[in-house]
Amino acid sequence: MKEDCVRTISLQEEKLYAFYLRESYPSHFFVGEMIQRDWNNEILIKLIAPDGASDGFLLFSFACAYRIEKDSIYLRALENKVKHNQIIINFGETAWDTLLRYAKEQEIAVQLRDRKWKRLVSGFVVDFTAQNMIVQRIKKNGKIGQSRSYRRERIGFLFCGSDSEIALMHLYQETQHER
Repeated sequence: MKEDCVRTISLQEEKLYAFYLRESYPSHFFVGEMIQRDWNNEILIKLIAPDGASDGFLLFSFACAYRIEKDSIYLRALENKVKHNQIIINFGETAWDTLLRYAKEQEIAVQLRDRKWKRLVSGFVVDFTAQNMIVQRIKKNGKIGQSRSYRRERIGFLFCGSDSEIALMHLYQETQHER
């Protein structure tokens, strides 16, 4: 049996990229450090906020990016503000597995959007396979909703640990303390 190679990657060595994902909003882009790119062209990036702080993760298909920039004036200025850290990646896993395992183990909410940017669900990862994932929905009022299964090909963008998921998790925790 092939032994999986687990490596620690210093994100300090990574470059910042600007990913333009919505042609209808050309001034809207995500900045991040590319963590992993798979054979099936899925890209996992560590999102970076304008102040240089980490803003969660985003997984998407390379085909969804209509433009990618690097070494722009803005990105070079932002690189000086980035708070670098390390992340452990199992190179035997796909980016999909890496992100979903992380979200499940850390109990961090995820947000799924389709390829047209329609929000599918926000919630906790219950389980996942190579082709499906089950998400326990968190409603906008912070209460738990139904669990639903989503096929991988339906998901265009998978966010984990960004500001909107963190805010939803805080609301969820508040409703749990009210019980």
